[in-house]
Amino acid sequence: MWRIINTAITLAALLLAFQVLLLPALVRSAVARALAGLGHPDASFTVRGATFYGTELFDLQLDKSNRARVGAISVNYSPRTLLRGRVNPARRGESHGDGGNETMEQTLVALTHRK
Repeated sequence: MWRIINTAITLAALLLAFQVLLLPALVRSAVARALAGLGHPDASFTVRGATFYGTELFDLQLDKSNRARVGAISVNYSPRTLLRGRVNPARRGESHGDGGNETMEQTLVALTHRK
């Protein structure tokens, strides 16, 4: 009985460590690859609260000019689609910038429809 409990605790600890230490880096890499593939290699953002099915991206900027920027965006994915570099922008926070919002909208739509 103690062996089963010990194994369960060990597995839970490993899963938590993966989610806290490795998953944010995987999400960041997948989103950066997806944005680069859409023509935005200089995009910058902060990943917060990564889980196995979604995360929040903060201060998403498509380029260094700061013309197209979103304060926060929720991104959904499954582990399988994350590994393929596909994410689904679910909802957006406030958009900022002059003239870049159309570019941001097009990028978010393209992210959703990546194959």
